[in-house]
Amino acid sequence: MGSSRNRDAGHNYERDIVNTLKLVGFPNAATSRLCSRLRDSQKIDIVNADESVHGRLPYNIQAKCMATRLDYRETLDEIPLIEGIINVVLHKKMLKSPTGKTFQTKGYYAFMYQHDFFKMVKEIEELKQEVKQLKQNMNGTS
Repeated sequence: MGSSRNRDAGHNYERDIVNTLKLVGFPNAATSRLCSRLRDSQKIDIVNADESVHGRLPYNIQAKCMATRLDYRETLDEIPLIEGIINVVLHKKMLKSPTGKTFQTKGYYAFMYQHDFFKMVKEIEELKQEVKQLKQNMNGTS
């Protein structure tokens, strides 16, 4: 019974991630269990539905919902390295209640390689500068 509960919690967390990705701009996000046996076998839990039409997500996401200690380095190493794709482990940390019958969410975490983090930061800052420049250009022509 415990493993079924754990599996269900993991699947629910994957669906929560998909819903959040859809809200932030990835309307074709889906679980790999639903869309891609290949990605699922590569330990990638979230993909774009119909990648031949929508392309790949820019992230390889593995979702973990667990109360035990997570070896994030080992988990990251399970995901294939692909040029231009950022590997991320999203972790919903759970704690057992004192009775041991229920679990409570302790926190949500994202683990990634440091070089990928700095790549993301650089891209965000470049986009901010582009938006700032566009706003200045628009205000200058009014």
